[in-house]
Amino acid sequence: MTLRQEKLNTLFAKLLARFLQSTASDSSIVTVTHFDIATDMHSAHAYLSVFPEKNEAAVLAAIEKNRDELAEFLRKNTSMKFLPRIYFEIDKGEKNRQRIDELLRKK
Repeated sequence: MTLRQEKLNTLFAKLLARFLQSTASDSSIVTVTHFDIATDMHSAHAYLSVFPEKNEAAVLAAIEKNRDELAEFLRKNTSMKFLPRIYFEIDKGEKNRQRIDELLRKK
């Protein structure tokens, strides 16, 4: 991973978190756990964790619904000529880590 990719990953994760905070409903807590921009800068994956878990589908649907608003927010807060297409996913690794922690606490 290049230094530019690392910087963009950090920047986009922070901006995405700020956007989600300003547009999220009070019924869910959404955290950007990881952001990964492709080498060609045309696409990226944003990994999210949602609490409570039952709201995951609703949160992803709301993000897709507000995609144009998000793109405008990112354009205003970055100096990139072209924005990557962002794909949103629930962070399965984080869910697995939490499950392992839960199992270890039971012992």
